[in-house]
Amino acid sequence: MAPIVAPDKLAIPVAAPHVLDGGEVVELSIRPSPWFIAFVSARVVLAAAIAGLLFLSAGAPVFGSAALPAAVTCFGGACARLAFGALQWAATIYMLTNRRAIRLRGVLSVEVSELPLVRVADVALLWGVHQRMVRVGTVMLRAEGAEASLPWEHVSSPADIYQRVVRAVRRQRQG
Repeated sequence: MAPIVAPDKLAIPVAAPHVLDGGEVVELSIRPSPWFIAFVSARVVLAAAIAGLLFLSAGAPVFGSAALPAAVTCFGGACARLAFGALQWAATIYMLTNRRAIRLRGVLSVEVSELPLVRVADVALLWGVHQRMVRVGTVMLRAEGAEASLPWEHVSSPADIYQRVVRAVRRQRQG
């Protein structure tokens, strides 16, 4: 009897076979950095923290006995947003094939965005101050004209990923 092999927890599922065309090869399949969770949740968590602190501050007697339950509700809201951010992170995959760049994302329904590499006019590496502090970045693929762009947000090792995307675009253009 063959031994049972545990699945790799770090493995990233590749899109269903019907998503890829014949002869298309996946060159890169990644998730955003786990910092993605903090970045997409930051506004709500910050607002909930401020509201909770206001409820518990010296002015709390205005709210009477409702101050503590209100603060706990704010904390619960912050936790719920972080949990939803984790679901968003788990449901986001960036793929680079020999023909196109693809972004799969969505918790309740999957959104598939793609950009053929032959239509990529520019690849940019964007670093916000908050991203630089934790060494993540956004790789932005822009289509010819002002049609569309495909951001790969909050990726780890953004310079390496940027170089891989640029090489793939050059290869596709050269034929």
